Order: sequence, then C-alpha cells, then structure tokens
Amino acid sequence: RSYPMPDEPFCTELNAEQRALKEKEKGSWTQLSQAEKVALYRLQFHETFAEMNRHSNEWKTVLGGVFFFCGFTALLIWWQRVYVFPKKPVTLT
Repeated sequence: RSYPMPDEPFCTELNAEQRALKEKEKGSWTQLSQAEKVALYRLQFHETFAEMNRHSNEWKTVLGGVFFFCGFTALLIWWQRVYVFPKKPVTLT
C-alpha cells in the first residue's frame, strides 16, 4: 500500500495463455478487449487502489480477543478470591 508500483510484476511465472497475452500487449492496445486489459493489469499488480484501501474486518477479531482475555482475567481473579486467598481478618470487616 505504501509502495503501489513495484519494480517486479506480481506474476513472474506465466502459463501459455498469459504469455500469449503478454505478446499481444506489445502490439496496439486498441485491439485489446477490456477483459484482456484487466488480465494484463492483474499480471502486473496484485490489487487495485480501491482494493488496497478497502477496510478490513480485522478489528472485530482484535476486539473479540481483548474481550476474551479480559473475561478470562476476571474469572481468574474471582477464582483466586474464592479459593486461594485466605479469609479477611476481623479487623478489616
């Protein structure tokens, strides 16, 4: 995302169909169809700018993990108060 125009193409190993399309690319671009132009773009770049800037749902996973560990910590503290720590002395009641 910070370097959207890489020096190397995204696909380095091409099959026969892709090699034929790369040869056709060397000619006039007016003879290429829109689908062929998109296929050539996908050979060179991994994602479009819109796909790079698309929001992800990773924040939901992170927030779920935070809530899980907060809940686990609360259960651990409750267990320690009930079963581990001694009863409070009379002077603190």
